[in-house]
Amino acid sequence: MGEKRARQQQRRRRRKAAGPSKSAASRQASTARPPHLPSLDPAHEDTLADMLGGVAELAVAAAAEFDDALDAELWASTIASTWHF
Repeated sequence: MGEKRARQQQRRRRRKAAGPSKSAASRQASTARPPHLPSLDPAHEDTLADMLGGVAELAVAAAAEFDDALDAELWASTIASTWHF
């Protein structure tokens, strides 16, 4: 086996033994439910999904009323600033 291949295999074994990278751990953490939000039962999750769908429909309808991109951007910024996680 060549020296280069041996180094590559040794590097792979070290990485595998070290576990997931920091970026992989942060991706997993970003998809997890925040600790201050309790888990919902499936019925409540469906209700929440329906409510968010309704809000999204209203947002799309309101967004069509803007004449220029600046007004639309300001409106979107205002909407996003009201979200609480």
